[in-house]
Amino acid sequence: MRIARLCIENFRGIRHATLLLPKHEILIGDNNTGRTTALEALDLALGPERLHRVPPISEHDFYNGHYFNRPSRVAASGEIGEPSIIRIEVVIVHLILGGESPLWRPH
Repeated sequence: MRIARLCIENFRGIRHATLLLPKHEILIGDNNTGRTTALEALDLALGPERLHRVPPISEHDFYNGHYFNRPSRVAASGEIGEPSIIRIEVVIVHLILGGESPLWRPH
């Protein structure tokens, strides 16, 4: 298996991003460009501890620390807007090596 695509919305410093991942990928960039955030999003979605996190996310995981969407008209009135939704979508494709799946075999 391999990760083919990673879509992130409203997670930490990433408002919206889609990474298309070919067979081999390396993340290169300046400081504060989202490399670590992308890897932490993968860990949140697929990491071995994902089922045991309490709480699974914190206020710092929301885009720029805002866990409510606040349109200008709502912010001016002091009302609380709609809750922000963190979305992490990981597309995994099945790799077959040498005509045989390394992870699954029919019985």
